[in-house]
Amino acid sequence: MQVTSLIHSLRILRDKTTNPSLFIPQQEPNRSRRSVVLVATGKGVADTTLSRYLFALLSQPHNLPSRFQLEASLLKEGENMDYVYGPGRNNLFVPGPVNIPEPVIRAMNRNNEDYRSPAIPAMTKILLEDVKKIFKTTTGTPFMIPTTGTGAWESALTNTLSPGDRIVSFLIGQFSLLWIDQQQRLKFNVDVVESEWGQGANLDILAEKLAADHAHTIKAICIVHNETATGVTNNLATVRKLLDHYRHPALLLVDGVSSICALDFRMDEWGVDVALTGSQKALSLPTGIGIVCASPKALEASKSAKSVRVFFDWNDYLKFYKLGTYWPYTPSIQLLYGLRAALDLIFEEGLDNVIARHTRLGTATRLAVEAWGLKNCTQKEEWYSDTVTAVVVPPYIDSAEIVKRAWKRYNLSLGLGLNKVAGKVFRIGHLGNLNELQLLGCLAGVEMILKDVGYPVKLGSGVAAACAYLQNNIPMIPSRVCGLREGVGIAMHNVAEYGAAILQMKNALRNEITHRLLLVNIAVFTIFWLLTLKKASLGVGIATNNVAEYQAAIQISDISASFELKMEDWYECHMSYVQPF
Repeated sequence: MQVTSLIHSLRILRDKTTNPSLFIPQQEPNRSRRSVVLVATGKGVADTTLSRYLFALLSQPHNLPSRFQLEASLLKEGENMDYVYGPGRNNLFVPGPVNIPEPVIRAMNRNNEDYRSPAIPAMTKILLEDVKKIFKTTTGTPFMIPTTGTGAWESALTNTLSPGDRIVSFLIGQFSLLWIDQQQRLKFNVDVVESEWGQGANLDILAEKLAADHAHTIKAICIVHNETATGVTNNLATVRKLLDHYRHPALLLVDGVSSICALDFRMDEWGVDVALTGSQKALSLPTGIGIVCASPKALEASKSAKSVRVFFDWNDYLKFYKLGTYWPYTPSIQLLYGLRAALDLIFEEGLDNVIARHTRLGTATRLAVEAWGLKNCTQKEEWYSDTVTAVVVPPYIDSAEIVKRAWKRYNLSLGLGLNKVAGKVFRIGHLGNLNELQLLGCLAGVEMILKDVGYPVKLGSGVAAACAYLQNNIPMIPSRVCGLREGVGIAMHNVAEYGAAILQMKNALRNEITHRLLLVNIAVFTIFWLLTLKKASLGVGIATNNVAEYQAAIQISDISASFELKMEDWYECHMSYVQPF
């Protein structure tokens, strides 16, 4: 039935065109299906099925007279989406959604469960406590709402404010613009402070408004921490200093969608009253959880806020928190398990290490852009974002063509320029579960694309600049060089230091039943690293190839008493896989 319908549609087109050969499919195996085109010479298209071929016709309307365009509804029958296949893994470098790490994918690969069973509330209780850590708060109350960042925006506004309340809100890019639009549609009195796109929030104007507001008519300051459309990060600590300086009671509401878990964010220290983020950004999950964290001051404000809210009402959550069941409606079980795995990865790496990694990625990207001879959309270094870089292209290049070509030819996804900067910038996202070598692959791809569109880039220039920086700044992978037992870290430079660390670990584990097994694991870990040590204490070099040599090296370092290594232990021991980021 599907094939019949498709053939009928093709016949309609064939009968109305003066060039029927245009519709003859032609096998061209070397051409990607995603870049399929109509060839006016009669060569046809690179496709193999009528359904995909019809889609190719419709996706290239510029090749057909307007009267021959089919209605989009024809695609509903027989459409096959595997035309987007590309070999290897898609290189996803948009500023969200981001790459999902394999442990998170595996954690979500499970059946549904009864969320009223004892298991889900128990997991949720721990999740709520752990979520507070990514906001760096001990006093905040988190809400994990099945929504996007846009829903989290609405939750923050409607639970703390009433229609007609005066808000100061900063317009610096597309996403701050959208939040302002939401504020206005919710009937708040929005005092918009607009800056040129590429600049941060104008805090001088904020200071003036706070100084003049003796009656405290301003009820909230709304600010986007990291504007992903332009790659601008605002200074929240300065906003808090201004509020404190003028002793102003306004609430501080912060969009941290593309900053929390990637940039330095301190909810308690900066006096943020409501902070929010989305699961698809630095948490590296699928879209679907809007996480809102409210301070005690915000919770108090919610008691008198008169904005209409139902789905986003915090009070419904708080009632179920007290009951110990936590969910006023059905959560996504799979996303909860994914969030558990995502938080575990972040905590294993260390939140401060995660933030430092993003700093390296952002710096390396900016160095590459500079080496290409292009400009950053962000106009001052103080506003540079470590999660996204917006790259300004020359006037003779359409940045949308760069993004299109990246996807069609190189299986690379880059961010489009939005609204005022559409066609002028493309965006490189560097946030989430991402490492330096992945970024270098992206930068290499961008260089080839720039060459494709006619920009005179020297191939390898940006990659070389990024490599030179990263090679001097990438630390060892923490989980692969640190002893994680009882929190004892190891940063070894010689055998004596390592031996001291082992002794410390042994003392901490003396009373555990698994003492002997853990020592064997430590011994194996020691062997692994001594194979790469160039110098030992007392100037003795070690390049061990067997257990006998290793034991001799241990004796030289005078730490043989710290553990016993027997051959039977060697054969029985097991070295657990250590997950990198």
